[in-house]
Amino acid sequence: MLPPIAGNEQDMRLSRKFDIYTISITAIFIIVFFVSFNTISHLTSETSKLLDISYEFDYMTRLKNSLTDLEHSIEHYLHILPGKGYSDAVMSGLSDFEKILEESDNIKLDDEELENIRYAKENFKEFSLMLQNITSKEGRIIQEDIDTYQKWRISYITKILIEIDKHWFEDLEKVNMLYASSNLSKEKSLWILLTTAAAMFLILISSRIMVSRIVVKPVKIIEEASDAIAKGDTGKKINIHSKDELGSLSKSINMMADAIEDKIKRLRDSVIKEQSVVREQTILNELMSFIASGVDLEVVIPTFLGRTRDLLKAEHSAIFILENPDRKSEPELKRFLNTFEEETSMDCARAMLNGIFKNTLKTFTPLRTNKLSGETPSTHFEVRNMLAIPLSSVDKKIFGLIVLVNKKGDFTQEDEDTLLNFSFQAFQAITLQHKIVRYATTDGLTGLYNYRVFIEKLNDELERAKRYPGDVSVLMIDIDHFKSFNDIYGHQSGDQVLRDVAAMIHKNIRNTDFAARYGGEEFAVILPETTASQAYIVAERLRSSIINHTFILENKDHAHVTVSIGLAAYPDDADGSAALTKRADQGLYLAKESGRNRVCRYHEISVKAGDEIPEEIRAIMQDVSLSSIKEMAKAIDAKSNYMRGHSFEVAAFSAMLAKELGLTEDQIVGLRIASLLHDIGNLGVSDNILNKPGALSEEEKKVIQGHPGLSEMVLKSYPRADFVLPAILYHHERFDGKGYPTGLKEDEIPLPARILGVVEAYQAMISSRPYRKRKTRQEAIAELEREAGKQFDPMVVKMFINLLKKSVDPSEKRKDKDKEK
Repeated sequence: MLPPIAGNEQDMRLSRKFDIYTISITAIFIIVFFVSFNTISHLTSETSKLLDISYEFDYMTRLKNSLTDLEHSIEHYLHILPGKGYSDAVMSGLSDFEKILEESDNIKLDDEELENIRYAKENFKEFSLMLQNITSKEGRIIQEDIDTYQKWRISYITKILIEIDKHWFEDLEKVNMLYASSNLSKEKSLWILLTTAAAMFLILISSRIMVSRIVVKPVKIIEEASDAIAKGDTGKKINIHSKDELGSLSKSINMMADAIEDKIKRLRDSVIKEQSVVREQTILNELMSFIASGVDLEVVIPTFLGRTRDLLKAEHSAIFILENPDRKSEPELKRFLNTFEEETSMDCARAMLNGIFKNTLKTFTPLRTNKLSGETPSTHFEVRNMLAIPLSSVDKKIFGLIVLVNKKGDFTQEDEDTLLNFSFQAFQAITLQHKIVRYATTDGLTGLYNYRVFIEKLNDELERAKRYPGDVSVLMIDIDHFKSFNDIYGHQSGDQVLRDVAAMIHKNIRNTDFAARYGGEEFAVILPETTASQAYIVAERLRSSIINHTFILENKDHAHVTVSIGLAAYPDDADGSAALTKRADQGLYLAKESGRNRVCRYHEISVKAGDEIPEEIRAIMQDVSLSSIKEMAKAIDAKSNYMRGHSFEVAAFSAMLAKELGLTEDQIVGLRIASLLHDIGNLGVSDNILNKPGALSEEEKKVIQGHPGLSEMVLKSYPRADFVLPAILYHHERFDGKGYPTGLKEDEIPLPARILGVVEAYQAMISSRPYRKRKTRQEAIAELEREAGKQFDPMVVKMFINLLKKSVDPSEKRKDKDKEK
């Protein structure tokens, strides 16, 4: 301890220094106050003058611009583009000019300017009426209007502008002079204030340094060190080198702190190492559970990146994923994910793999550097240090490179070992999960996505196209005569062709397109943001590349194959995924039926159907009378040997049932017409299919199921199409939603279509067909009852059965008439 007397003397010296410091600060504050007060007073006066002239100048400028814009709008309207849109521009300009005139009461103006404003206000009403008279004629400008306006322009607009310009430049000069004077005053005031503040600052700093150096700083250092040691922080050292008691005390405290710190460091290192191992295992276990839960890889990999970054407390992490399925060529980069804020493209990622990480992948050894040699691009964020670990799946088909950058401090060998152990185990789990997902979503033979993923992707693309209006096209691709190819070359060669065709499809589409194996020898391609005409170009390019390709089989034989391609596009051909794939499939069937090795769009079916409509039916379609419709129905029924009278009997049943259900007379007439024409789509179906005695093939069923859509194409120009088409188009929908063409269910199906569906099915059951015998009336009724609530609306079925029980079958009436003849 210091002697008491010495301590008191030191307190006295410290007190005198603080007195000097206080007096100096007070004096400086008084000087600053008076200087600031004088400066503010001067600036206030200058600012007031500047504001007055600025308001006056700004107002006259706006008045001039408004009147000039109005003059231009009037000239534009009279001499260039008269009309409603431009007359509105004239009146809008007139309104703006009037508002600015009204503001003059709040602006301080000189006498001559006030006189000019008064003249503008007094003549504004007559000037406005003149313009309203001219613009109200809706663009029919006559010379008299132009002459009238020219007089006003000279006597009103030009006169006002001349008066404004007379004083405008004078005001501008005043504003500039005031601005210059104000800026000069500000500079002088700022200089005085800065000089005073600098002086005060220097005195303050000098006083503080003097007092702190003698007593405050040494005592504070000793106090902080003592508190730190008491709290366990032995790393804080006292840097006092004086030869007095304070210096001796400092040395003693430092020696004591070193001894304690050495013991604590040993304990801390042991605890940190144990905690690091526990933390690594905890993070790894959490990640493994996350991966095992079956979460999509697009979620798993970013989670993996975040965990590795957290593990070593780095700023950023990234992963390169490369694949080499055949293990015969160089791995190809498939994914690059990172936590960087800057967007990094795949091209940039490839550049890094061929640059800074080239040797790392080639030698498969970790890269650890705490001092980069400038390999990263200049536009990239600052990279201070880096640790990169190469990874590989067990089968050597998937490779990875995990990269951490910018750790606080340097990356150590221990960090490298930790990351290698953690990322190796995690990557094995991720690649295993990747294989499981791939097996579930891709076709094992071709590597393309499977049917389930195709449907999900198509639904997503259609959802996006509806939300942000766009186009989506679908290609259905089928290898021609593939069964014969397998019979000739064998199934192994057939599998090779399937793989090669899949590879060619993938090669001929964009990265944003989506290819899948639809089933057997059939493939499907989704083309987002692609119109039908653009999709046709893609399909034709694909067809041409396949026919010109020589397939080398396993036995070294050469073979050639062709493909048929069907095409449909949203929104032109269909609105939903099921309808779009169905119509693309119908286009495929048309391509095969037309000779194979060609591309056909679903839209061509309507052209084909239209070409097969007899000329007499074309003429009848222009006549909306019921007699003409009956003639058309006869022509439709004549397409098939077993359809004679079918449309008339369906129409009779439908009219009776509609009346029983309480439909209006117009609705009954519309339903009768729909019943007569419901099979008009059969005009586009081959006679061989309609009259085929045996069971239909899948492709033939697709053509038959497409006849409501063909009906829509044929009848879309019919005068009553809006009323008749819904019944025809949806009469093959099922009440349980399993029908066609769009899968509507229950009340989504229009009531006329539900009525027509029940009646048409009943009439078909009681009629003979090439592939089955006719049912009796009771058998047909029993079948309707079984399908009520499934295929048919139960309410409609119930009403129809009650109607049948109390009425004579129209088909029986027709038979009786035939007997009488």
